[in-house]
Amino acid sequence: MWTALAPVKATINMPRGRSSHLYKFIIAAVGIAAALLANIARGPDHRDAFVVKVYDGDTFKIDSGEKIRMIGIDTPEMHESDKLHADARKTGQDVNTIKAQGEAAYEFTNRWIAGQKVHLEFDKDNRDKYGRLLAYVYLPFPRPALSNSPRAGYIVKLDDKKWYFLNATIIQSGYAVPMTIKPNVTHQQEFEILYEQAQKSRLGLWGEQNSMKPKRKKAH
Repeated sequence: MWTALAPVKATINMPRGRSSHLYKFIIAAVGIAAALLANIARGPDHRDAFVVKVYDGDTFKIDSGEKIRMIGIDTPEMHESDKLHADARKTGQDVNTIKAQGEAAYEFTNRWIAGQKVHLEFDKDNRDKYGRLLAYVYLPFPRPALSNSPRAGYIVKLDDKKWYFLNATIIQSGYAVPMTIKPNVTHQQEFEILYEQAQKSRLGLWGEQNSMKPKRKKAH
């Protein structure tokens, strides 16, 4: 059995006169330095990059060598992995069906960003447990007139400029489900609405002529 100790009151004798002003200055400087160090540790909240490789529907590699995992969405797995089999158990779907869905999601994302310059925006947590950079991904509007490149997407305004918001575009087009992992919840409600609309409109993997119908996984 333990006994709670009474709180100890500490008294700090504040210096007076010039020393008092110096003391306040030092305290303020320490606070500013701590804030700057926190920002340095977290990194900038946005950056530009070029896409050099697309791994699947929600993950790609940029020119710095870093892997980017799109925040707030989850596309079906296309590669053999523990997660693929875990998803099969959770959703009740067979592995080959999930892989086929994953390949369709990959093709969709690849057409949007392969070899493209993208604008990355970060939320409160910059990295996941695998060390991947977590980001919201934007592309310039309008897109070049490329024969294999989709033109329709979810358009937003950033700093008075129009951009395609890729995370939202993938959900809106029916190739992903929302996946919320706190504290990165900035667009959670927006993604939920787009998900419901895509499912109702039978877009992408929800399509009537497409037998692949991803079942929603529980958000974390």
